[in-house]
Amino acid sequence: MSSCRATVGVMAPVSGSLDGLGVQQADWASLAVTVFDETHGARIGVQVANTALEPALAVTIARRFVADPSVLAVVGPASGAEVRAVGPLLGRARMAFVSPSASSDELFTGRFPTFFGTVAKRGEEGVFDARFIAGHLGARHVAVIVDGSPYSADLAGPATRTLERHHVSVYAASVSQSAVNYSAVVAHLPADVSVVYLPWQIAGEAQLFAGELAAAHRKVVVVGSDQVAVPIEFHATGDYVTEFGPQLSSTGSAGRLLRRFAATYHLPATTAGPPAYVAATVVLDGIEAACASGRPSRAKVLAAVRRTDLATSLVGRPVRFDRYGLQLGATLYMFRVGHGGGYVEIPAATSTATPGHA
Repeated sequence: MSSCRATVGVMAPVSGSLDGLGVQQADWASLAVTVFDETHGARIGVQVANTALEPALAVTIARRFVADPSVLAVVGPASGAEVRAVGPLLGRARMAFVSPSASSDELFTGRFPTFFGTVAKRGEEGVFDARFIAGHLGARHVAVIVDGSPYSADLAGPATRTLERHHVSVYAASVSQSAVNYSAVVAHLPADVSVVYLPWQIAGEAQLFAGELAAAHRKVVVVGSDQVAVPIEFHATGDYVTEFGPQLSSTGSAGRLLRRFAATYHLPATTAGPPAYVAATVVLDGIEAACASGRPSRAKVLAAVRRTDLATSLVGRPVRFDRYGLQLGATLYMFRVGHGGGYVEIPAATSTATPGHA
């Protein structure tokens, strides 16, 4: 592949409210390109662009990528709102784009024919979390508190319905994302509530809520959604968070990648990064296939991405997509916050969210 020239565009929120997620996505995608170049004798470039989680900025970046003929495919963007904004533009350009975190159910309906995702759908996360709360934690009285965002509502609905099907009583409440004090909400929690489900977008706010529970001497377990899972921001010992990626092994090829990541980027890896490595791998394999068939093009890369059939990946799962770009067999993971704020995976809670058939 040494004679094949191409560039992978990366769209990630490396600043803003989800900068912890964005930095991990950008760095892991860049690492995937570096490793691919080394192992294939290739010269694939990478362009990282900061969307700041702003759909309008994502559109500006997408236009820049489309105007650059060397950019054959894109990793990202991170959110459903950004996908909705750039989907028509990248679709007209026949450019594949693979997100490591966008999960809104509506994205996987064929509306964006060049879009692919490497994580489970959002509605499936709500179901997964509810099953964990009812089954693994054995809760019978649960509070589901939304933060006013569409993300939160998308998770809370399926979670509530699943809890009720498991004969769990649900107390519903809502807060503002900009709240600085949750004492009143905590004070109004029914006495029999043993678990609070927080499908919130801002991890630091979930940490504040956990602090209010402790201050009120309420022995209530918090279960947070994937966007709460930011170790530097949410570190309430004994509580739980959902993740789209597993805890990578410290041995073997995954261990070598973890050590290389730490040495290269000088920050600890989180579980937010590996799905971006997988997304980049899909794109890079598509570019390799396009190069093998002659002069590479966006259309050839798109066709190859649609045919993706990886027996395994960095997260330990095969990678194939259905006709709407959803990864088949996408898996969710549950972590417990240990002493010192470290996240410890609960293997028994892992669940395949998406059926493994087209």
